[in-house]
Amino acid sequence: MNTFILRTLKFLLAVFVVAVALAILYAVREPEFETYIIDERTGVFNGVGLVIFNQSDGLPMEFGTDDHARIYRIPKEGVLKTQFPANNGWRLFDDMTYQRFWVQYQDSMYDNSWHFPKVHRLNIEGTEVAYFTVGDTTIDIEGLVKNQLTY
Repeated sequence: MNTFILRTLKFLLAVFVVAVALAILYAVREPEFETYIIDERTGVFNGVGLVIFNQSDGLPMEFGTDDHARIYRIPKEGVLKTQFPANNGWRLFDDMTYQRFWVQYQDSMYDNSWHFPKVHRLNIEGTEVAYFTVGDTTIDIEGLVKNQLTY
C-alpha cells in the first residue's frame, strides 16, 4: 500500500479517536452543587443521613438563592425523601467542593462542611439514594431504605 495512503488512514483514525473521546467527555456532566442542612435544634445529630431520590411523596425540589445548589433539609430522624432526581455526574477529581454541610442550631446556621464525611451514593433495587454517617455508626443502609419505601 502507498505510504501516503497509510499515513492518511492513521491520521484519520487518530482524529476519530480524539473526536470520540471529546464527545464522551462533553456528554458526561458534573453533578449539581448540593447543600445539606442538618437540623440540630432538638439535639446533636448522630447517625445516618439518608436522601432518597425520585419520591412522589417526597419534599419538593428546593434550590439555594446564591449558588443555585440543591438543598437537602435532613430532619432529626435522618431520612429525607425528595422529589429531586439523583444527582449523578462525574468529576475528574474526587473533591467535595460541590457538597456543603450546614448545621441549624437554635435560630442560627453554621457551616460544618469540614466535619462531615463524604456522601456515598447507592442504587438499591432501582432507587437512588445518598447517605453519610456522623459518629460511630454501623447500620444496614439497604434495610433502612427498604423500610422507608412504599411499594
